[in-house]
Amino acid sequence: MRRIVVVWACFILSCQQGVISGQVDGEIDAGLDAGRDAGGDGPDAGDGGGDGAGDGGGDDGGRDGGGDDGGSDPTGVHPRMFFFAGDIPEMRRQASGDKSEVVAPIFTRAEALLSEAVPDGPTQTGLNAFYDASEMSLIMAFAYVVTGEERYYNRARAYLLAFSDPQRWPYWGGDRSFGDRDLSLSAMITRNAIAYDWLHSRLSQADRATIRSALATHTQEMYEAATSAPNDEWLNWWPKSYAQNHWSFANGALGVGALVLEGEDDRTESWLAHAIGQFEINAHCYRGIGDGSWHEGIMYQNMKIVGELPFLYNLERLEGIDLLPEAYFRNFISARLFNLRRGTEYSQAVFTNSSYVPAWGGADVGGGHVVLRLLANRYRDGTAEWLTRAILEDWGRGSWRAAEYVLEFFFFDPGVQAREPTGIPMHIRMDDKQGVIWRTGWGGEDIIFALKTGPYGGRFFYDAFHAGAYPFDGEGADLNVGHNQQDANSFYLYVGAADLSSEMCDRHGDYNVMPTVGHVAHNTLLVDDLGQYWPPRHSSFPGLDSDLEATYHTPGFDFLVADATERYRIIEPGYPHAPGDYLLDEFRRHVLFVRPDYLVMIDRVRSQSPHKYEWIAHFSEEKPEPIAVESDWVKARADQENVLGVRILQPAAYAYVLGETAHTNSSETKPYIRIRPDTDVEDTVFNMLLYPTKLADWDDRPLASLLASADDRSSGARVALPDGSIRDHLVRYDRQTTSISLDDYTLDGAVASITKNGAEITRLFLGGGVELADSNGSRPLIQSPTEDTTLEVVFTPPSMEIFGQTLSGVVIFAPSIDSDQVSLNGQATAVSSPQADYIQLP
Repeated sequence: MRRIVVVWACFILSCQQGVISGQVDGEIDAGLDAGRDAGGDGPDAGDGGGDGAGDGGGDDGGRDGGGDDGGSDPTGVHPRMFFFAGDIPEMRRQASGDKSEVVAPIFTRAEALLSEAVPDGPTQTGLNAFYDASEMSLIMAFAYVVTGEERYYNRARAYLLAFSDPQRWPYWGGDRSFGDRDLSLSAMITRNAIAYDWLHSRLSQADRATIRSALATHTQEMYEAATSAPNDEWLNWWPKSYAQNHWSFANGALGVGALVLEGEDDRTESWLAHAIGQFEINAHCYRGIGDGSWHEGIMYQNMKIVGELPFLYNLERLEGIDLLPEAYFRNFISARLFNLRRGTEYSQAVFTNSSYVPAWGGADVGGGHVVLRLLANRYRDGTAEWLTRAILEDWGRGSWRAAEYVLEFFFFDPGVQAREPTGIPMHIRMDDKQGVIWRTGWGGEDIIFALKTGPYGGRFFYDAFHAGAYPFDGEGADLNVGHNQQDANSFYLYVGAADLSSEMCDRHGDYNVMPTVGHVAHNTLLVDDLGQYWPPRHSSFPGLDSDLEATYHTPGFDFLVADATERYRIIEPGYPHAPGDYLLDEFRRHVLFVRPDYLVMIDRVRSQSPHKYEWIAHFSEEKPEPIAVESDWVKARADQENVLGVRILQPAAYAYVLGETAHTNSSETKPYIRIRPDTDVEDTVFNMLLYPTKLADWDDRPLASLLASADDRSSGARVALPDGSIRDHLVRYDRQTTSISLDDYTLDGAVASITKNGAEITRLFLGGGVELADSNGSRPLIQSPTEDTTLEVVFTPPSMEIFGQTLSGVVIFAPSIDSDQVSLNGQATAVSSPQADYIQLP
């Protein structure tokens, strides 16, 4: 095989502690040799007594027991996956020392397995039976390596021999039918191959031959499935489904089989070449996505990455080929950080959008912290380590995740110091996901708001597929978005762990029957009792885009505009239920976060014909008391004495219905309110104030009223706070004309906010504009020579603070301000006074 002989090119875990030393001395400490003899528990005299690193043994390509010297080709040396034999003493020290927390649940699981019989092949199909069995050999082989205890070796060997016996385990795949070639086959190949590598030096020649034969047979099955057209018998629908974790799982298993059997089977060169080629595609896709998100949600993202890492990590170690997505991984840390919710039972995620099933353990199942441990080590990133510890603190460690902890053991470097995130902006925009998360902090009482829109599959996959661009430029490539949901423009709102308003997160239906039946589960819009068009499995159609059009941020404000118009389509009869005409001319959602107090959400909806439009919000499952509607306020209780108040400002004449959305896979329900104009209309505006508060403070909530609009091109809210201040919030949703008039203001930007204490202005905010004025447009408050200006001004006479970027030449109304006491982004700045009561930035 043509090889790049760089054994320790770029990636060394725990250099100081020698977890992977790059040197194999050909010997193992006495603990590994204890209790061995030529007859023993299975190895015959042919294995030379089993001296650890590689005993010659006749079966390993004629290589000697000296192992790898840091520069030679490691083909044929065992163990080589994740570590070499010379690393085992240090691994044992760590297992009983600074990594004991990681290995404790592994041993708990191993002990439980020892009390159970070695299983025979399942009699019923289903992923779990194969997946659970595949973990057994990995866990037990690891327990043996880090202890040298014979009982672990004996059971690990027994597993491998049982799984390799065609009478006991005739199939390694059985997701839907025995012998199919999908997730269960992937798991069995990956974990049994690694266990075989770790036990190789102890196994007799006969055992090696038996296990190797089974591994090679099933890896060849996966190779055939990966390089052949899909067929129902194999269930290999995935060979060109690049947006699915099934594709990367399968090719990762193929690669692991190739690395383990390299030098022992003539077919490994073809297997490895194919796996490398597929993961080059995978790396390209990650580069295209970029923002650290995944279109199927965090649960599937974690499963996908954890499924890839055994191959990619060892490909770099053994072959010097780095296909790990570096830029994506760095953004993964940020994306996961912003998705953190502390104190939650089984889901730290803000975005839980996937085909969520509570029994699977929530949105973080699949090893998210395992990936973060790798990244903390790889990049010496203290924030990734802090985040890992935060997740583990809430989750705890359960032995049911023992197989993930095996990976974590190799990825974790206790020397990386945790660093709590400080000094970073409290907002993130994810361009592939087309979503935002806004936070006030990382604690249990901080507000978290999120919204997602975007096309099915995420921006990169959707655009590449419909453009016929690489990797979708070949015959048979498809865009499978089956785990996506009808949730464009859907929002989430939390206070720490308390869920004030989020989705049910449920597909709610059959792909092939009715593509819209999941519409009721999301915080978005219904049109005539229907939600957004949902493509059937393996089908993607153009014209289903949704877009995060604009975001603006300053320290005191966040604003977004999200367009989900194209998601609302008439459904053509007959499979595949293709999308027909558009139902709407416009559905744009505008959200203003007035930090840290509340949000204003304004939806503009237009069509050529009358419709029943319903604004939907789901509330906490905790339901301490029924949802109530009183005096145009919706009162929704959550746990920890939290309340979400929703002030209905528009439509002026409305009807509503309260109910509960039931989960299709559990007994869980989420209460909701649907608000609509009291008659069917062509156009409408929903203007809602979302006010998080505590139950004890409910009676002190602000007064909110609608700002008078001169036309239908804008909307706004006036919020009167208990301290006597007034905040006016303006949203301009028609950008086709030069400016709008709202109350006594004029605005040519997307959004503005004016805070007054009596007649005195105390704060201004302009997003995406040139001018803001009051007194019916006669008194300019902000004037900018630059289009699309965003800035915030805080007045504390005689000083003034200004926040924003590219503000040269901006003129601000600033009575009673000393021009020597003006700061820009925290730094003193010189200003001029072009006229009385105004200052101008240089």
